Amino acid sequence: MGFNSTNNDSSLFTKFQDFFVIYILGYVDNKLITSNSFSTINQLISMLHNHFSLKDLGSLHYFLLSRFSWNRNDNIHLSQIKYIHNMLHETKMLGSNPQLTLMVYSLRLTLMVSSLLLTHDDTIVVIDPTFYHSIIGTQ
Repeated sequence: MGFNSTNNDSSLFTKFQDFFVIYILGYVDNKLITSNSFSTINQLISMLHNHFSLKDLGSLHYFLLSRFSWNRNDNIHLSQIKYIHNMLHETKMLGSNPQLTLMVYSLRLTLMVSSLLLTHDDTIVVIDPTFYHSIIGTQ
């Protein structure tokens, strides 16, 4: 089909043809297709549909825990509020007090935070590594 995998991300494929460019981003069984031409996208979807069982979900709204929206100038707004809310819920931190700035770097903590314990000598001890891995997205 003439697509090339990119050097930085093996799940991102590109194709440049005449005045058109098309990108396919794959994640497990989800595919995100975008181009500078709607007809090019439709042609590709039709061609793929001839070979695979597809479900076209239409315009992009959510992908990989991120919400996408467009304003009147077709600028894209990306939000991970749902992802952050889910993470706060999972870590039982929904009731935490939000801060407008980063934590003061010179502050020394000696308390238990979720599954991490910061000791007096500034060593971080992971109390429940399975829980910690699930929060940062690795297992």
